[in-house]
Amino acid sequence: MSEPLGFGLVGTGLVAPFHANSICASKGGRLVGVCDVNRERADKLAGTYSARAYYDMGDMLKNPEIHVVCELTPNHLHHDAVIQCARAGKHVIVEKPPAMSLKETDAMVDACAQAGLKFACTVQWRVR
Repeated sequence: MSEPLGFGLVGTGLVAPFHANSICASKGGRLVGVCDVNRERADKLAGTYSARAYYDMGDMLKNPEIHVVCELTPNHLHHDAVIQCARAGKHVIVEKPPAMSLKETDAMVDACAQAGLKFACTVQWRVR
């Protein structure tokens, strides 16, 4: 791979810095943008990682430098956001649970597959 994959984060809450740190520490990734309706949180996270702040996911999805979106919003918002990402041609990593039902999860997987995109769900393994 000659150029790093560009990542966008949707949601700048508790888990967002973990994703941002992982992306920035990777050899093949670059954090391009972060999006949140809470402008203060979006600006703060974007500033910390030298990324662009967005306040509307649709605006962020127009950025051709973003190839992968990490969907980090509350669980009940995952389905619609992932479908929107798939329509925009973006690969998706979603926090667990992927959706509120198996039907919604299947629709998300299908939308990405039909668009030729990767869909992944993070399932952290926490040990003592």
